[in-house]
Amino acid sequence: MAKDNFCTNGHAWTPDNTYFYRDYANKTRRKCKACTLAREARNRRNRRVAKIPYNKNRDARESMRVNRIAHLIDLMWQASTPWERADLRAEIAEIEKQKV
Repeated sequence: MAKDNFCTNGHAWTPDNTYFYRDYANKTRRKCKACTLAREARNRRNRRVAKIPYNKNRDARESMRVNRIAHLIDLMWQASTPWERADLRAEIAEIEKQKV
């Protein structure tokens, strides 16, 4: 695949699939619409799983802590053995104690 014809995920750079924007240096850049929509859907799904409202001003450490807990909860539901679940529950409890 040629770099000029496709984005990094293999979507074609067509007028219907391209966002153009200016970066901080005032250069024209482009974003793949398909990749952008997929990323936004993934972010919405992750916020829904974590059950936290989107807050642009949220402290980064707190956001990382909440996302880690959500990830561990997902892993706990996928764990096949009781001792794996117990280990994950213990790790979740430890992280929940570390409120910032």
